[in-house]
Amino acid sequence: MTSEEFCTILKPSIRPLLRKAIYKPGEYLLHEGEALASVFFVLSGLVKVNITTPNGKSKSFSLVPAGSLLGDLEFVMDCPVCCNNIAVTETVCLLLPITQIRRTLRDNAAFMNLIAQNLAERLYQRNNEMALQLYYNLDTKLAAYLLAEDSRPDDSSFNDDNLATVAERLGTSYRHLLRVMSEFCDRGVLKKVARGKYEILNRAELASLAGDYTLR
Repeated sequence: MTSEEFCTILKPSIRPLLRKAIYKPGEYLLHEGEALASVFFVLSGLVKVNITTPNGKSKSFSLVPAGSLLGDLEFVMDCPVCCNNIAVTETVCLLLPITQIRRTLRDNAAFMNLIAQNLAERLYQRNNEMALQLYYNLDTKLAAYLLAEDSRPDDSSFNDDNLATVAERLGTSYRHLLRVMSEFCDRGVLKKVARGKYEILNRAELASLAGDYTLR
């Protein structure tokens, strides 16, 4: 969905409430446990979602690209923010404050349908990834990830800055991911063109490695 389509769903009286915000890498958009003040529409960039485990560690479990909503689950459930949402790259969002217009938004069938669709897509993605994690090796999962990132319109580069996040998402260790990345470079599938930047040299080989494993 584009920002224009998102704005069209909102009633004309609500659109002036929208504001644009820019987040630097590492900056929090939403903090776990806080009250939800706004629903976010991601215009560009990449956001990682993580939770704090009982032992105090942080665990990332998804990456949210442009065109997605943040805060939709909390809006529907009327609960505190469930997870930390942190910018991986510079991220630009439209913020819709909900405190005074929650009832109006709930009465907007098009807006609620958008939220339902967004939640359903995320549920499908996570269920699919959790199931496939059990059956595919890292070569396959990494190939699928690289193909998915290469197709993103906002140029969310696969780079050294988010390798740790990617490793968590793919269910592996940071060191193992680096080893496989190095193997891809040795095989001529990838080329490291600069610090933190990789170029795909052989998409056909990546597609062959990925097979039927896909990341939405």
